[in-house]
Amino acid sequence: MDSRIEDFSCQVRKVVQNARRYHSDFIKARRFTGPSLYFHRRAVATAGGRHMEKHLEYVYAAVTSWGMHRMGPKGAKMVDFDEFRQSAIHLKPVLDAARELTLSHVEEMDWPLVERIFRGINVMKSGPVLVGNSKVMAHMLPHLAPPIDRAYTLLSYGALRTFREELRGSGN
Repeated sequence: MDSRIEDFSCQVRKVVQNARRYHSDFIKARRFTGPSLYFHRRAVATAGGRHMEKHLEYVYAAVTSWGMHRMGPKGAKMVDFDEFRQSAIHLKPVLDAARELTLSHVEEMDWPLVERIFRGINVMKSGPVLVGNSKVMAHMLPHLAPPIDRAYTLLSYGALRTFREELRGSGN
């Protein structure tokens, strides 16, 4: 097994084992309100439903409200909606296959499917795609993919440098 994966296995196990408590603490803190919460709930509620177009609109709005598109010349930038939509539509059969997976029950043979989805999503125009694509996956496959951000997730695992190096090496 890759030593970088082994380094994170203890942290991942802790998150999975304590997920309900972490979620409860997060809700009690009430830091997640307004459009961010509204579009998040709509996107998660419509994941895997019959109305993919509406779902993708909610996902795009949620990711935008989570700070992935900044106005002005600096900051994160997303692609236009049609470009994002086309990438997601192209992935529909793969997304449907991944709906059976959960974060706590992913087998070694499932990882290529997850990777195909991650690499196939086209939502970010600027910078590395790790944060933007993880947030999209969290809304498309809420039982499988947690959202990742630089401020909390990567720093809490001491992984920001590792992920930066990995992304530079993969061309993302």
